[in-house]
Amino acid sequence: MKKLIFLLSIMAVCFENSAQTNGKGILKKNVFQLNSGITFSKGDTIMLGVPENNADRFTHIYEPRHAFGLLGGNGADKTHCYKMFIIHFFTTKNDKDTKEKTVVASLGYGKEQIILDCEIAEAVETGEVIAKGRVPQKFNIAIKNDAEREKTEEPQRINPEKPAVIETEKVNITENALLNKINELNKNKDINDSDHYQLLKLVTSNSNADIDNKQDIIKTLQSLRDSKKLEIEYYDEIINLFLR
Repeated sequence: MKKLIFLLSIMAVCFENSAQTNGKGILKKNVFQLNSGITFSKGDTIMLGVPENNADRFTHIYEPRHAFGLLGGNGADKTHCYKMFIIHFFTTKNDKDTKEKTVVASLGYGKEQIILDCEIAEAVETGEVIAKGRVPQKFNIAIKNDAEREKTEEPQRINPEKPAVIETEKVNITENALLNKINELNKNKDINDSDHYQLLKLVTSNSNADIDNKQDIIKTLQSLRDSKKLEIEYYDEIINLFLR
């Protein structure tokens, strides 16, 4: 076992020194940046979402048949939904359909234990991996429709002596703002009292280890995000707390 781990370490070090690209991003020195700007690095903690099309097994997350998972095993069972994993290293495999290399992240709990392999770009696209900053397609469509509607509305009349000031600075979401948003969701009955309490505990504590019903809470947050009852900035901030 020790010899195998030593061999894997040597191979991983050699792999780090080369940069590889495909149609979805660039992998260099155990850092994989997607074309969307989302970045994953060796040592990052990620959260699994749900299997594509709500199937019983994941499509892009699977059990490795051997250390580097180049062949790929069975799709991971849905019992892994919303569990946290550490990225131990990246490798690539040749995709039979696209004829290009697919980036695979090997995931585990401890330093030397590889549990699953994950086609990271594809998993993000399908929601099998929850990534901070990922906006679902239907949310993008809603934003586009809002923008088109604004173009057709009558422009606001502005006093020429007092030109309008366009605010471009990004609003920083403070802990108090996040707590107020959670309280607002509970007041509007978008979240129940139990989820309200758990989210308040998440924001004000330094750990998510004692948070109950993580899976149900995240499903509720995703639904609120998709219906635009929870802004993407607040959604990202809460998911980031789950990932810390």
